[in-house]
Amino acid sequence: MMFTPNAKLEFTIIPRILQAMVSINGSINANHYQQVVQENQFIAPGSQVRHSATKLNLNAGIQGLVSKEISYRVTGNYKLTDKEHFYVIDTASPLHNHYTIEYDRLQQLSVTGHMAAKISHNIEGSLQATLVKNTVSNLDEAWHTPSFTAKGNVSYTFHDMFVASLQTSITGKRYAQSFYDTAFHTIELKPFTDINLKVEYLYNKSLSAFLSVYNLVGADYQLWYQYPSRRLMIMAGFVYSL
Repeated sequence: MMFTPNAKLEFTIIPRILQAMVSINGSINANHYQQVVQENQFIAPGSQVRHSATKLNLNAGIQGLVSKEISYRVTGNYKLTDKEHFYVIDTASPLHNHYTIEYDRLQQLSVTGHMAAKISHNIEGSLQATLVKNTVSNLDEAWHTPSFTAKGNVSYTFHDMFVASLQTSITGKRYAQSFYDTAFHTIELKPFTDINLKVEYLYNKSLSAFLSVYNLVGADYQLWYQYPSRRLMIMAGFVYSL
């Protein structure tokens, strides 16, 4: 049994221009195997997954409008979680080509800035960036957890028939655990940028076609240690619904 606070306060400093908010809460996180497979498809089959407990989740921030077309939000967060899960190479597998899970207490301090803009009648965009400081109790590092992330999106709509969107994401450096020469070693994974393009043609409410291009610049990076990303992937198709 765990008791956690649950409170939220919002107040207006300058109507529409500046609002402030503070919240504090906690939770029991019911993690399960299917969830970790969606996070990391290289997890060892049958891995046991434990629940985690967020004992403290403290948020504070401001938000508002710069103009009728531009909004902003800046938030700070401190989170204390017991039994947070981290992915490491499974040394029990002969080829060391699967991941298993290690658990530790995680203290995470982050700052996030977000801005959205309606550039014109047909064009919208958004930008978000997060700086993160992770501290673990027993592990050498908070494995595969980035110190910085950013994402941006620009979308263009033409007569409610054509929709084109360009998404860019940046993932900062991360650390992974490697095993060779009968010992564990810490590996630094380099930051990377991923750019994706999607174009949709909406013929009517039931029928549409799409073209998606992933990793548009063919960047060579590893989201998970020892598993390089696809350099370029193109998907096309149509969707029909009754």
